[in-house]
Amino acid sequence: SGWLLAQELGEAAEGQAGREAAGRRYQAAWRRLFATRILAAEAIARIALGPGGAALMEAVVRNFPPALTLGARLSGKTKPVPGLADARLARG
Repeated sequence: SGWLLAQELGEAAEGQAGREAAGRRYQAAWRRLFATRILAAEAIARIALGPGGAALMEAVVRNFPPALTLGARLSGKTKPVPGLADARLARG
C-alpha cells in the first residue's frame, strides 16, 4: 500500500487541506483494494485454527488445488493493481 500512499501524496494539493484530502482518498482506495483480502484471511484463519481446521485445510489444498485459485479470486489477489501495471508498461 506504500505505492498507493505515494501516488495520493504526489497528487495532493499543497498544505494541510491537500494532505488531509489525500489521506481520505488513500483510506477509501485502501479499503477498496484490500478489505476483501483481510476478511478472507480472517475467515481462513478461523477455519484453520478451529477444531479439525488443520486437517480440513490440508485436505482442501491436497485434493482441490483449484480452491487456491478460487480463494485468490475471491480475495481480490488476481485483480491488477491500479497504476502499477501502467508503470510497468511505461518502463517497457
